[in-house]
Amino acid sequence: MESTTTATQTSFDPAAPLYHGARPPGVQPVEVARLTPWQRVLLVADGTVTRLLEAWALEPVSVRLVRQRQVERSLQDDWLGSPFDGPVIERTVILSGATSGRFFLYAESLILPGRLPAGLQDALSGSSGGLGQILDAAAVESRREGLWFGRLRRDGLPEEAAMASEGEFLARCYRLLVGGRPAMRITEYFPWVATHPGPLATDQGS
Repeated sequence: MESTTTATQTSFDPAAPLYHGARPPGVQPVEVARLTPWQRVLLVADGTVTRLLEAWALEPVSVRLVRQRQVERSLQDDWLGSPFDGPVIERTVILSGATSGRFFLYAESLILPGRLPAGLQDALSGSSGGLGQILDAAAVESRREGLWFGRLRRDGLPEEAAMASEGEFLARCYRLLVGGRPAMRITEYFPWVATHPGPLATDQGS
């Protein structure tokens, strides 16, 4: 009975039905069964990641806006329903413990403001908070669709992210649909080695 239970647990992948895109080059696949419960929760969470992190770390989470700029560009991105010509917002943030200063998350977002309600466009331009908090405050209904997840190395990060993670991340990418149309593509990078007591993941080799 024990061996049957173990085999079932090993073969069951709760993240598989949630992600439908191909991994970009350089992103390594991971065996979900070899991740810790916390890391599996990160992959399947379908809510505001700020609240999730606060519940895990037992401290408020601070959101620091690293960069936000709006540019005119031609966008070729199948996940956002390209081709697209017009304004695009590029946004990066860092989430860390407001008390401890521990690094939790680095996130990059590509946003098509023309597909957002006017109130949400205004909220984005006037807020430095997390996207989930901004969406909640604007009472905008959205739907999340997972694209890919995996393990990767990422260079060129802000110093606090690079030092805390040593460049090694569990990443997940998803898109947000607003009014039935893809409006945002968000990639979140969680440090492979936890800054919270206890391991974030088992070693799967380098």
